[in-house]
Amino acid sequence: MKSRDTRISVNLDNWDNPEGWDAQEDPRWDDCGWHAGDDDDHENKNEKENDKESDNNPGGFHKYRHLWVQCDVCYGLNYKPLFNSKMYICECCDYHVEMNSSDRIDLLIDPDTWVPMDEDMVSLAIEWDFEEKEEPFELDLSEWEAELKKVYIELELRIQLKKEKEKADQERLDSEEKEKTDQDRLDSEKQDLLYSEEDDQTYLDRLDLEEEEKISSEEKEKTDQDRLDSEKQDLLYSEEDDQTYLDRLDLEEEEKISSEEKEKTDQDLLDSEKDEQTYLDRLDLEEEEKISSEEKEKISSEEKEKISSEEKEKTDQDRLDSEEDDQTYQERLNSNQSETGLPEAIQTGIGELNGLPLALGVLDFQFIAGTMGSAVGEKITRLIEYATREFLPLIMVCASGGARIHEGSFSLMQMGKIACALYNYQLDAKRFYISILASPTTGGVTASFGMLGKVVIAEPEATIAFAGKRVIEQTLNIEVPEGVQQTEFLFAQGAFDLILPRFYLKRILHLIYLLNNYTLFFV
Repeated sequence: MKSRDTRISVNLDNWDNPEGWDAQEDPRWDDCGWHAGDDDDHENKNEKENDKESDNNPGGFHKYRHLWVQCDVCYGLNYKPLFNSKMYICECCDYHVEMNSSDRIDLLIDPDTWVPMDEDMVSLAIEWDFEEKEEPFELDLSEWEAELKKVYIELELRIQLKKEKEKADQERLDSEEKEKTDQDRLDSEKQDLLYSEEDDQTYLDRLDLEEEEKISSEEKEKTDQDRLDSEKQDLLYSEEDDQTYLDRLDLEEEEKISSEEKEKTDQDLLDSEKDEQTYLDRLDLEEEEKISSEEKEKISSEEKEKISSEEKEKTDQDRLDSEEDDQTYQERLNSNQSETGLPEAIQTGIGELNGLPLALGVLDFQFIAGTMGSAVGEKITRLIEYATREFLPLIMVCASGGARIHEGSFSLMQMGKIACALYNYQLDAKRFYISILASPTTGGVTASFGMLGKVVIAEPEATIAFAGKRVIEQTLNIEVPEGVQQTEFLFAQGAFDLILPRFYLKRILHLIYLLNNYTLFFV
């Protein structure tokens, strides 16, 4: 098989196609496969005709649409029987398309070594019984009045006792204040007598001080006269220095004027050259604007087509969401179980990775967005406890929308329960836990076991966050920049240890565990 077209045409030879459809001759087919946009345009124009044709022509192309997987980025179609061997990586843009849990188990685990655990554990719809039997209420007024009278008498006694206590305290304070006043009067008289003796001594000291100040003033006048003589002499010397300074300033000013004239001449020359360059730049700019306007018109037409396709997808998604909202939790569980063939949103079990035994848990986003309910949390906890007892390495592949809102606080309790089990596994048992984050990983899974791995690995271009972009924008009324919840941006901030494509995932995991066992051997 030398090319993709040859490989696909070989597989198409086995189809029951009485109309003789050929991928090589269809205008909607190129090197990247079937184009969904062209297919949508074709269906929009002839939707009713295709419906009639599907009833009368069971061998048409619509019969084989289930054999194709559409990429979420480039909207190209990939042939499903060959897509699994390519690990669900788009052939056109190399985007990692969403995988279900069974395909991920086949990717990581050696053939014929997978042993599932707790397959019979499923979630049950929680029914709350808020109806209670109402008993008639009878109010006994006589008992209430007697109790109120007792309270009133007790309050009066307390008030009377309080008044008597306040009166006794006031009398005691008055007597103490009177005694204190008499003592203060005796102390003041004694203090006045002492002040009169101190005043006489102060007068004599003041006379001695005035005489000393007079002598010091005479000495100060003599010192001032000497200082004036010295300043006069200094002034004569400074006049000579000023004349020399003025001559130097005149010389510097002449040099400055000559330099300014020279700079002005150079500036005029530069301005003339600049005007010529500006004219040439303006001509180039006009030519570029003309070319950009033509490109802009072309891009605007492409954007309009893209917006119309996005609006159609949004309308279809809104219709699906409204249909899901009409379902009860039990109906949604039943429909997802029939569609995916899984009892719950996770598969847990024991297997071998290149001959190395390990415990593996894989969340499936196709089952109610991989949300974590009470059954999912219990299965993960049992897997961790089993790995702790058997001293097995542990890998968790996360692809989830978070805690399951249908179960309320029961789903939120699983975060703490799983974290406690991982604490015992990593710190007490000293075992090695690796977390693999696929797209998307959000909510309670990110906030619990998704980020608790000894090594945290993320797939390229995966959406990883706690709250989704739409939730943040609607709650905080702000615009979330593009790419801040992508693997590459978060890796630059230090959120993960590795970004691994699926081609290298199994080999790198095996090497990490070998390195860990080698280190433990020498420790």
